Amino acid sequence: MNGNDFPKFFDAVWRREGSSEPFPPFPWQARLARQVVESGKWPSLLDLPTGSGKTAVIDIAIFALACRPEHFPRRTIYVVDRRIVVDQVARRVERISERLAQQSADPVVGEVAERLRAIFGGDKDVPPIHLAELRGGIAMDTSWCLRPDMPAVLVSTVDQVGSRLLHRGYGVKDYMLSVHAGLTGNDCLYVLDEVHLSQPFAETLDAIQRDRGDRSGLPDRLHVVQLSATPGTDVDSAFRLEADDRNSETCPVLARRLAARKNAVAKVVGRPEERAEESLPPFMKEVAQSHTGTVAVIVNRVETARRVAELLEECGDDVLLVTGRMRPLERDELLSQFADRIVTGRDRSVGHPRLFLVGTQSLEVGADFDVDALVTECASWDALRQRFGRVDRDGLLSEAGTPADIMVVKAASSSHDDPIYGPAMMHTWKFLSKRSNGFDAGVEPHEEPEREALSPRRSAPLLLSNHWRTWAQTHPRPHVEPDPSLWLHGPEPSVADVDVVWRDDLTQEVVTAVTDDRALRLQVQTMVRLLPPLPGEALSVPIGALRAWLAGRDQDEVPVADAEGRALGCAEVNGGPGRLALRVRGSDVSAVAAKDVRRGDTLLVPCSYGGISRANWAPQSGEAVSDLARVARRLAGRDDVVRLLPDSGDPPVPDPLESLDDRFPDLVKWSEEHLGCRPARSLVTVLDYSPAGSRFFVIRFPREAPKRAALDATAGLDKDGTDEMNSFVGSGVGLRAHCEGVGRLAGAFARRLGLSDALVADLELAGRVHDLGKADARFQRWLSDGVDRGELLAKSELHDPRAIARARDASGYPHGARHELMSLALLDSDETVLGAAEDPELVRHLVASHHGWCRPWAPAISDTHPLEVEAEHDGHVLRMSSDHGLASAGSGVADRFFALLDRYGWHGLAWLECIFRLADHRQSQLEDR
Repeated sequence: MNGNDFPKFFDAVWRREGSSEPFPPFPWQARLARQVVESGKWPSLLDLPTGSGKTAVIDIAIFALACRPEHFPRRTIYVVDRRIVVDQVARRVERISERLAQQSADPVVGEVAERLRAIFGGDKDVPPIHLAELRGGIAMDTSWCLRPDMPAVLVSTVDQVGSRLLHRGYGVKDYMLSVHAGLTGNDCLYVLDEVHLSQPFAETLDAIQRDRGDRSGLPDRLHVVQLSATPGTDVDSAFRLEADDRNSETCPVLARRLAARKNAVAKVVGRPEERAEESLPPFMKEVAQSHTGTVAVIVNRVETARRVAELLEECGDDVLLVTGRMRPLERDELLSQFADRIVTGRDRSVGHPRLFLVGTQSLEVGADFDVDALVTECASWDALRQRFGRVDRDGLLSEAGTPADIMVVKAASSSHDDPIYGPAMMHTWKFLSKRSNGFDAGVEPHEEPEREALSPRRSAPLLLSNHWRTWAQTHPRPHVEPDPSLWLHGPEPSVADVDVVWRDDLTQEVVTAVTDDRALRLQVQTMVRLLPPLPGEALSVPIGALRAWLAGRDQDEVPVADAEGRALGCAEVNGGPGRLALRVRGSDVSAVAAKDVRRGDTLLVPCSYGGISRANWAPQSGEAVSDLARVARRLAGRDDVVRLLPDSGDPPVPDPLESLDDRFPDLVKWSEEHLGCRPARSLVTVLDYSPAGSRFFVIRFPREAPKRAALDATAGLDKDGTDEMNSFVGSGVGLRAHCEGVGRLAGAFARRLGLSDALVADLELAGRVHDLGKADARFQRWLSDGVDRGELLAKSELHDPRAIARARDASGYPHGARHELMSLALLDSDETVLGAAEDPELVRHLVASHHGWCRPWAPAISDTHPLEVEAEHDGHVLRMSSDHGLASAGSGVADRFFALLDRYGWHGLAWLECIFRLADHRQSQLEDR
C-alpha cells in the first residue's frame, strides 16, 4: 500500500451508502497524500482557501500512519480555537473510525484498519483509531491517554492541548501532569487550523521542535503542520492549490466554490452614544427579514446573538441560535433538526420555510454550513473572510446567476481598539467603507486590504530552558512559576475557560455541606466515580463570567465571545455571599466558591442553579437545567448508569429506613419492567446525601462483558494514579502477579513504540520491582482490611471510598507516606538487583515517580513508628527500615530527576514515565472487578 492508494481509501470512507457514484478526493488532497507518504514528512504550511476541504488532512494523517508507522506519529492533534469546529471535526473522525471498525469488504479500508491495529496489537473487536475531544476546561475525557501506543486523533482547543504540552494541563491533577506532557510532546502530528488564531502557540511549538534536547536515542516523531486561508501568508515551501484544482472539468465542485461571486455591502448602524448590543439587533433583524431561504446573522458577542434571536423569534420564523457556549449534546441535537436546511450539499429545490441561523465566531472557521444570505457584524478582515465562506459555500447560487447577498454592519459606537479584534476592525471598516457600490466577497477576492486589517499577530515570549526547568517540576510544583497562557495566547490579557456540568442528584444543600462533612464528600466522590462528567454534557464558560454567575452577579452579565483566550470583561468577586460548586479533579471532589474557581476547572452544579436558556449560556436564567449525564454515557458507548432519586417519581421510591436487601426485589422488578434489564446485586450502590435527607439507588448496567485482552480505551473505570483508585479495585491481586504483569505490559508498550532493546529491558525491570514497598505490614493491613490473606497483596477487594478510608485509619500506615519510596529503598538494599540495568538511575526514577511524585521532591512524612520491611525479588531477599530517609532533600531523589531531564529531554523523560505509568494503570484496570 502506498500514496497512490489514497483516492481508493477516501472514496470507500466517504461514498454515500448504496451509491455507485465515485466520491474522489480533490486533486490537492490526493497530491498531498502521495507527497507525504513518499517523502515521510509533512510540509510546514498548507496555504488553502476556505471551502477547499482542509479537514481531509486528518484522513491523510491516518492513511500515512497505516502506510509507514515507523515514520509518522500515532497521535494526530487537530487544534482550532472555535468550539463548534472542534465538535464538527470530531464528527468527521467518528465517520472514519466507524468505517475502519467495520469488517469492510473494501480491500483498502480493510488493509488500513489491519495495519493500524498491528501498531498496538489490537484484535478485530477493537476500533483501530481512537477519537477524543478536548474542549474548554473539560479534563474528564481521559480515553485518549490510556495507552501510549494506540493510534488516536485528538481534536482540541489551544488551551487544552497547549497547557498539557507545557506540563501544566488545565484541570489535570498534579500527579498526572507528566503523563499528559509525555503524550502531547512525543509521537504527535500537530495540525493547526487557521494558524492566525493561534500564532503564539505556533511559535511555542516551533521553539519546542528546535530544542528537543539530547533524548538519548529516543524516537523523535513530532511534526507540525499549519493550515491557513489567511490572506498574506508568504512561505516559499507552502503547499498550495494548483491549476487542476481550479479546473471545472477535472474538479467541478472545488472550481465552482472558488469561482463563486457574492455581492456584499457595508453599513453603519445606530448613534455614537448607543451600545452595539442595543443598536445592532433591531437593524440586523430588519435586514435578515428582507431575505428568504436560510439567512445567517453573525455577531461578535454571545449576549448580542441572544438578543437578535429573541427579536427574530417574534416574526414566527424558525430561529436557530448557535454559539460556542452550548453543551455539545444539545447543539448536536439542534443542528440535526435543521441539517437539511444548513449543511453544505443540501437540496435547495425543496421548499423549506425561512430559517434564521444566528451565531457568533463559532460559525467562522471550518463550520460546514451553507446559507443563502448573511448579515454580519464587522470584524477583522480574516474573520469576515471566514464568515463569507459560510455563504453559498458550494457556489450553486452564483452558478445559477443569482449571487448571494451579504451585508456587513458596524455600530457607530464601535471604538478603534475593539476588545476582540483590536484596531484591525477599524482598518477593515476603512477598506469596506470606500467601496460604496459594494464589493465581491468571493473565496478569492480581487482586492485585499492592508495587513493592519488582519487580526493582531500576537507573539509568544522567548522560551528559555529555565522555563522548562520550572515547568518540569510537576509534583510538587514550585510556588512561583511562569504563566503558561503567555506561550499559548501571547502577553496580551487572556482568559481561560472552565466547564460546567449540571446534575440532578445534587442540591445546593449537598454542595454546601461537602466542605465540612467527610462522609458526604466520600458519597459524592462515589457518585462521580460511577458517573464522571463527560465532554458532551459540559458547557464551556470564561472564568470571569462563571465567577460572576456563582457570586450572584447575574444583573451585570460579563460580556462573552467565542474567540478562545480573548478577555472581554471581568467581574470583581470578593468573599461575599454566593453559591458553591463542586470541583472535580480525577476522583477528587471539593466545594469551591466563586473566588476559588481556577482556569481549567471542571465544575458540577445542581440543575436548580439555572444558567442556560435556548440551549445557550444565559446567566440570568433561573429555569432548571436538564441533566444530560445518562445520554452522554450512552452516546459515548459506556455502561448505562441509572439514578433512582427520591423526587424522581419512579418506583421503587427509596426509603431511608430500609436496607438495600429489603428493597432489592422491588428494584429488580421495576428495572425489568421499565428498562428491560435485571440488575446484579453487586452493581447497585446506595448513596446517602444526608444533609438533604436523600437516599437513592445507582444501578450500573454493563453494555457487554469486558474483554480482558482488548485493553480497549473505553473499557473499565479509568485509573488516575492515586492509591485509592489504583490499589483498591474490588478484587484481591497478589503483589508478585501485579508486578510481573506491569513489567510485561511496560515492555510491550516500549517495544511497539520503537524504543531500544536496552530501554525496553529497563522498563520491564522497573515494572517487576515498582510495588515492592507495599510489603510494609501496615500497607498490607490497609489492603486486606486487617484480614490475613496468606500472601502479599498489590490490590484490595475494597472498593467503597468509605470502607477504604476506615481501613487506612485502622491500619496504622502513616498518612501521606509513599510506598514508592519504600520500593526504592528496598531496591537499593541489594546492588545486584540493578546490576543488569542499562540505565539504573532511570529504573530508580521510574520506581520513585510511578505515582507522579519525586518530580523533583518526595513528600516529607515522618514515620514515628518505623518497622523493617522485607520483600523478595528474583531470589533476592530485600530488607530495609521504613525510616529510610529518602524523603529528605539530600537523599538524591531530586538530583537524579534533574540529571535525567538533561539526559532524555523535557518531554523525553516524561514520555518514559508515561509509558511506564500507563502500563501500571492498564494492568490495574485489567485487575478491576
